[in-house]
Amino acid sequence: FSTFKALFEGRLLENKINWIHNKSSLYYFIKLLVSNKVVKNPKNRHWLITSEFFLLKGETLLPNDFLNQKETQKKDKRIALENFVKALKQ
Repeated sequence: FSTFKALFEGRLLENKINWIHNKSSLYYFIKLLVSNKVVKNPKNRHWLITSEFFLLKGETLLPNDFLNQKETQKKDKRIALENFVKALKQ
């Protein structure tokens, strides 16, 4: 959890986080973090921060990769991400 908070609080992160699922689940995860205020005050730079500190299956991301991205519709992934964010809030 401290790794995720560090990202959005402008602290240094030594290694990028390799997201092993698809881009739509990463998009949903970041939206959940912001909307649930797990990550506070990203100054509307959350996609820039995401692209700087996350890899998607080992590949780099750009902030523009999220412009027209839709959230994952896979129910199992949505539930898992929602439960993870709930656990982070506690």
